[in-house]
Amino acid sequence: MQTQIFARPMSGGGVEPAAALERRLCQIDTQLHSAADHGNLNEVTRLVREGANVHSANEQGSTALHLACQEGHEPVAAFLLEEGADPNAKDNESATPLMGAAYYGHLDILQLLLGNGADVHSAADDGRTALHLACQEGHEPVAAFLVEEGANVGSADEEGTTALHLACCGGDEPIAAFLLEQGADPNARTNESATPLMLAAWNANNRPFNPNPNAKVLQGPRTAFGHLKIVQRLLWKGADATLTNGDGNTARDDAGLPTVVDALDTWTEKAAAEKAALDTLLQLGAPQQ
Repeated sequence: MQTQIFARPMSGGGVEPAAALERRLCQIDTQLHSAADHGNLNEVTRLVREGANVHSANEQGSTALHLACQEGHEPVAAFLLEEGADPNAKDNESATPLMGAAYYGHLDILQLLLGNGADVHSAADDGRTALHLACQEGHEPVAAFLVEEGANVGSADEEGTTALHLACCGGDEPIAAFLLEQGADPNARTNESATPLMLAAWNANNRPFNPNPNAKVLQGPRTAFGHLKIVQRLLWKGADATLTNGDGNTARDDAGLPTVVDALDTWTEKAAAEKAALDTLLQLGAPQQ
């Protein structure tokens, strides 16, 4: 637990004035944030021992634990938790240390936080959870661990966006596949009635296309090949290509990449043929009126 600090005795006798003590503690709190942000465990330890408050927040509402977690400094985060730092502290946007770790893909930090009472279901002001952020940024191991720890794959933010929507936007086929296997709804709708299929089809328009998933691509952007694979997987998992968004457009209407358009057309034609065959069988087997 954090050491309790009292007024410091002065060299000439007496004790440190309250105002001076407050200024000093404010300064070392600021220094604590900087040390945690840079992963300086020795400095963090010294400052806490001198009275730095592990619960203090900076102008953004971030505590030292927030900063250590988003930067991936596991030893510092572990020390702060031992000193009583709150694993569910919220910044000015209600983001928790767990969300910062998920956004930057620090699996070891997530394991540490959840082992110390972090809430996997906590949501920021925009409704996004740690799972949303992990899927948005393409961190598959982090997303899998969060789901294993109880994260809800169907949770939607204030705009109705699920983790699957975000994976489809980014072209992260492994994450999309994982979420679908965990029961994510392929026909979930945002507040503007967009489905994962629509987002996968539309976002493919703005990606470089590379049919070899093992080939080197530019750092950062995912390829349109990922979007194509997601479109195919969504269709196999029951995505409805006939659904329309708030503008009345289907996934086919907004798809510009020829390979994605072909995939949607092929599936639609196949579905229509299967329906026609089924209708025929039903008619042949129907009792005479």
